[in-house]
Amino acid sequence: MPQREYSFIIESLLRLIIASTTAYGSIKEVPGGADILIAGSSCVDFSNLNNKPPKTGESIVTFDAIRAYNRKFRPAIVVLENVKTAPWQKMQAVFEADGYFATFIHVDTKDYYLPQTRNRGYLVAFDDVRVMRAGIDPITLLAEFKSRMEYFRRPASSHALEFLLPQDDPRFQQARRDLESSRQDRKDVDWAKCKTRHSEYRDSTELGVQRPLTLWQNGGTCTPPDHFWIKWTKNQVERIWDVMDMNQLRSVHVGRDPQHVA
Repeated sequence: MPQREYSFIIESLLRLIIASTTAYGSIKEVPGGADILIAGSSCVDFSNLNNKPPKTGESIVTFDAIRAYNRKFRPAIVVLENVKTAPWQKMQAVFEADGYFATFIHVDTKDYYLPQTRNRGYLVAFDDVRVMRAGIDPITLLAEFKSRMEYFRRPASSHALEFLLPQDDPRFQQARRDLESSRQDRKDVDWAKCKTRHSEYRDSTELGVQRPLTLWQNGGTCTPPDHFWIKWTKNQVERIWDVMDMNQLRSVHVGRDPQHVA
């Protein structure tokens, strides 16, 4: 996008950011004077699962709005969150061009107490004027952020099952019904990028190419074991089926059958 056109968009956002539409559709004045701005956006424009990333989209529009807010109200600290594959270096460069000292890190939730793997990126930015007025070395400040994040790393100490409701809980039953009805008609999903990554992982870990758990076929059929949640499993896409099979093979590879209940 030409710089002149991009500048026009930013200036337009600056004019519009005085008032904005709420989640309920009303127009409200955007408050200023925040010391810390914590923001995120939809990850669809940046995600690896998006085979046709748009040149613009919700993620990019949100980032532009965040930038416009920063330029108008100058919060002292800004924290951004998004998927690991977002263009973090470019976003860091944008913040630096707007007068912020910025850096970013990549983390996985399983290293921060949660029994779940979600790879995410976090960017932190400090208003350079305030940093210099405080006499703080910006290099030391940014290094301290990464050091603190490393210090807070703690593997999950509780099993995922401890976070789940019992199967006879009404909320569990309702959630089960909702999941079963959310995808009545299974649609074909292009999983070319995931397929390449899965194949590379299978080769590097010597798991082989078999699908012993789901027995899924390229035509979109799946035959899970009788004790599985059949309706939900069959509604999933090939990417999910393949992950289930890789998990099975990974366990068997170390001499454990996860389907066996003692």
